[in-house]
Amino acid sequence: MNRSFYFPAIDGLRFIAFLMVFIYHLSPFRPTSFFNMTGWTGVHLFFLISGFLLSKLLTEEYKQSGSISLFKYFIRRILRIWPLYFLFLLIVSIASVSLTHHPFSLQRLFGNLFFYDNILTVANGFNPNLATGHLWSMSLEEQYYLVLPFFIPWLIKQNKKNIKGIIFAIFGLLLLTRLVLVIFHCNYTSIYVLPFSADCFVAGIALGIGVFDTWIKKIPTIFAWTLGIILLLLLYKLPPPMVMGPHIIWLYFVMAGAFFFIFIAVAYSNHRWLNQVFTNRPIRYLGKISFGLYVFHIAANYITAYFYSILKRPMDMGIFWISLSFTILLAIVSYELWEKQFLKMKDRFTVIKSGEI
Repeated sequence: MNRSFYFPAIDGLRFIAFLMVFIYHLSPFRPTSFFNMTGWTGVHLFFLISGFLLSKLLTEEYKQSGSISLFKYFIRRILRIWPLYFLFLLIVSIASVSLTHHPFSLQRLFGNLFFYDNILTVANGFNPNLATGHLWSMSLEEQYYLVLPFFIPWLIKQNKKNIKGIIFAIFGLLLLTRLVLVIFHCNYTSIYVLPFSADCFVAGIALGIGVFDTWIKKIPTIFAWTLGIILLLLLYKLPPPMVMGPHIIWLYFVMAGAFFFIFIAVAYSNHRWLNQVFTNRPIRYLGKISFGLYVFHIAANYITAYFYSILKRPMDMGIFWISLSFTILLAIVSYELWEKQFLKMKDRFTVIKSGEI
């Protein structure tokens, strides 16, 4: 194992991605707020980070050994995702059936178990099962994972000019597909929860394979950060993705551009205050446990809201801090007592050393 890489600021960026999603899903912050318009993008920031890290790992592995071990790749993904994911599904399914009167759909549970719940979402709406409405994103991410180890070796065999052409062709195909879906008045979920919204993941791949590295190194950190924030603010002025219309064709592309430049500014930063924000120890740790934070946060929101209703308290700022603290506590316990046991096993199948992925 003679290659390794680690971008500590990416852990901080992961926590910011989670925080955007968390606030978006917390009802007191929803009406006409900034996060109502842009918080949904947090999950796509996760996709960009995953696309970058996995593509970079696979690229470095291919450079080192001349091939990619599919067995080791899939074992690493299984050991990182499945232990917490399936444990959570087991707990909420038992709670739903035995402790609450919450609706329970066996069909949707199977969708979660076999990672096609995003497809069921297009047909039947978001998952009605207890605290699982957000897990469509896990189905989509697992679908990305299936394609990546076959796509990356083929892609990096091409020359740089062809690689760039392929990347831009994929963006063009995504734009064209969304145009067709808009013309035929399809439901917004036909884009939102399917790979037709993959712009951020593709941008992550473009960053991970390093084809734009020479150009990226010439971009001043503050310029990249400012441009990324401007593009993100532009999303605030556009209708959200739940509203189908011509804007949806460009929405995901603009979002990918925003996070592309924000990622460059953060991951490759030589700017003091950006480093201080994204690489400080607490933020990095919260980024490392961000998978648990994402999985648990809806359940934590439900439980907090339930106790608010028992106490007959109006929804206020307190629910934010209580629910966030509860989510962090659950994620810490899960990471330290459960996930770490499997992460130690995952190290046996590591070819290129990196941070938590």
